[in-house]
Amino acid sequence: MAYALITGAAKGIGRAIAEEMAARNYNLLLVDIDEAGLARTAQELNDKFTQFILTLTLDLSKRDAAESLWKWTQPYHKDLNIVINNAGYGLNGPFEKMGIDEQLNIIDVNIRAQLTIAHTFIPLLKT
Repeated sequence: MAYALITGAAKGIGRAIAEEMAARNYNLLLVDIDEAGLARTAQELNDKFTQFILTLTLDLSKRDAAESLWKWTQPYHKDLNIVINNAGYGLNGPFEKMGIDEQLNIIDVNIRAQLTIAHTFIPLLKT
């Protein structure tokens, strides 16, 4: 059976994508930094669908996040058909009042992680 990996799956668009993929009979590998939200999403999807759902709480801003994701998904690589790089976030407020570390973290999640995950999984998805 086919698997779909979805980042940012705890809520919002990622959760909606996870539900749609489950409705299309994909087993799910769900990732998010929000452990409680991820557990809630997995439980709600388990209640509604029969697909296999596995979750991983992971901070995608960490430099080794794509490598960790690759290792975590390895048992499913033979059947992993889809990677949905959905994770991302933003900040609201005056630029000068937000810390530079918070702003750089947005770049790490919204750009660096997306690029690294895509680059890491392309060889698998091309086969």
